[in-house]
Amino acid sequence: MKSDAVIPVNGALLLMEEERLLSFCSYDYLGLAEHPEVKKNAMKFLLEHGVAFSSSSREIILFCQRKLEERLSAWMQRDKTLLFSSRTEANCAALRAIGQEGMTILIEETSHFSLRRGAKESGAKIALFSTPDELEQLLQTTDAPHLVALESISSLTGEVALLQEIADLAKRYEALLYVDGSHCFGMAGDEGRGLCADRDEIDFISGSFAKACGAYGGFVSYRGPVLEEAMPTSLPPPLIGAIDAALHLLPHMEGERKQLHQRQHWLRNQLRLSGFTVRGECTPLVVLSFEGREEVQHIHKQLRDAHILSMACDERLLLALNICHMPDHCHEVLDKLCLARAESHAIAHRSSP
Repeated sequence: MKSDAVIPVNGALLLMEEERLLSFCSYDYLGLAEHPEVKKNAMKFLLEHGVAFSSSSREIILFCQRKLEERLSAWMQRDKTLLFSSRTEANCAALRAIGQEGMTILIEETSHFSLRRGAKESGAKIALFSTPDELEQLLQTTDAPHLVALESISSLTGEVALLQEIADLAKRYEALLYVDGSHCFGMAGDEGRGLCADRDEIDFISGSFAKACGAYGGFVSYRGPVLEEAMPTSLPPPLIGAIDAALHLLPHMEGERKQLHQRQHWLRNQLRLSGFTVRGECTPLVVLSFEGREEVQHIHKQLRDAHILSMACDERLLLALNICHMPDHCHEVLDKLCLARAESHAIAHRSSP
């Protein structure tokens, strides 16, 4: 598949040759990738520590990375944090270290693919659930020990997990609880810590710096020595500096979080009033469900022809809002979505016998 080269103007607008594109594909929710303090700190770490740290031993990491891990552990209210090159690597490395032959890992079915990949690589048995009732049935009928794994906000549906019910079940059946909080880290909870940090019953919290932090990389925070076999990734010093600056900024961005909440709330309501099926609540990841892939692909193409970028996944169309999206951007995508769906329905009607 051919990829297009673009020049970012901000989190909402891109330039490709002479074409202006309105993008709903960026997970840089708070616009920190372009924040001057993030850039400044990345340059500071570049000058102090170099471009990259290379070692043949994965047991050696930079002192500045260790300090960042310690700081994140305190912020997430956990004993230890390991940093990785991505959220996917974090989940895979952690589940490989936790899982073992004879263990059953129970995964919420709309969770990020990396949870399944890590579980498979661990050698543990795998089962999927969609509701707390299904989870309880699996906890009763599958072999212990158990690990329950899910996302606090689903990457596929934008829906918020029933964390309290699932945590209560994990405690009742003595299961470990692993929650990927990537889409709520920086966006929810006290000071932007997410939906997991204040819950002592969650044993492992993973996350991504590629969402609200506007950077790259992933992490796993936990208590105890259980992940000693999972070796962290040595991150480039400029990236460590960018993440460090983002963590300083996140507690003070409540205004930006409220503004983004208002925008997504308005867009969701207007989409529902226009007849769309909207998944999820209260998150900047707006997911529209359709009856088939053909309709999704048609609407996705119609939006692209109208200079709007979205994300198509199976029978869903995803729109990621960020702080750079202004009211007129929301009006524009709403209008174009309505036109694209009307055209799609007209084509389907003409094609029907």
